[in-house]
Amino acid sequence: MRSLIKYPTILATTVLSVAAFTSVVRGAGDVRETRRDDAGFFARAADAGSAALQRASAAYLQRDFAAMTTELHELLSSPELDSVERQSALELLHQAYAQNGGSLPADWQVPDGIANLKFKELRREGAEDIGYGCVLSGGLIESNALKQVQVVGYPDHVILDRQKGIGEWTVEKENGGGFSFALRSDDQAQPMADGLYLISFEMQDGRQASGWFIVSDLLSTASPVLESPAVGETVTTSNPVLHWQDFHSPEYKPNERRFAGVSVGHPGGTWPTVWDLWEADPSRVSAVVGGESGWPQLILEDGAYYCTVSYQEQHVFGPIKLRRDSRTTRRFFVKTH
Repeated sequence: MRSLIKYPTILATTVLSVAAFTSVVRGAGDVRETRRDDAGFFARAADAGSAALQRASAAYLQRDFAAMTTELHELLSSPELDSVERQSALELLHQAYAQNGGSLPADWQVPDGIANLKFKELRREGAEDIGYGCVLSGGLIESNALKQVQVVGYPDHVILDRQKGIGEWTVEKENGGGFSFALRSDDQAQPMADGLYLISFEMQDGRQASGWFIVSDLLSTASPVLESPAVGETVTTSNPVLHWQDFHSPEYKPNERRFAGVSVGHPGGTWPTVWDLWEADPSRVSAVVGGESGWPQLILEDGAYYCTVSYQEQHVFGPIKLRRDSRTTRRFFVKTH
């Protein structure tokens, strides 16, 4: 399990000098504070290391977060990077998110024609196993505007590539106009590694662009609790009531925005969704399938279905929204006669 120690608070005024920090460990319904002496944690990193880490820390102290992220990019792409510097860079990133409301600038932009770019790291819990994956998604003005998109774990580990078929590519028409795309990885036995990721785009008109983002603590180490339907339960109504528990991942931070959704779909393949309900800043913990709160209003025919409850926690890195996505899926049956 990844460390739950978060948020080092830099107390000295010199670069990479800190005496102690307070961390918040937060789980569903559980908040507690711990404190540890950290004499020279960042100072040891500075002694080990690079000018880029020192410049990033100096930029942080000056609240120049654009310069800080640029220096972190240089640091994390260095072939001489060691584990101490890497950990120090990620700790500095966490602290900067806390200081700047969960959003940090970056020195790149998405091409015109793409909007609302999101990258999600997934934890999917089924009845018998847990899988991992990722999704890159966004909006498109035209359905065929994006010819190619690729995501690479630095330096050369390709995790998504539309043209090479690494991930499932889909485009859907939006009710309000325009289109949305998604490139979803297959289920993986192991989660992604934290670190630097590169992204590149090629538009249908020949324009190209590239960017980068840093993944750190984007994986949830827990899953939402879906109370009903139970695993394999048979319900005798065409509009069953779903119940689940409110959820914060152990990695949740107060500066992150939360989203939640529940959906019902058919088994097989990508489990085509027949009904769903989504909320920003969620408070709901129950819903009637096919009711007025979700879409569309319907009654379920007899048969087998999957129900999924998903909670997402978001911070923003430049033009891309990074989401920690925790999902629990259960199979159930409808039999009304």
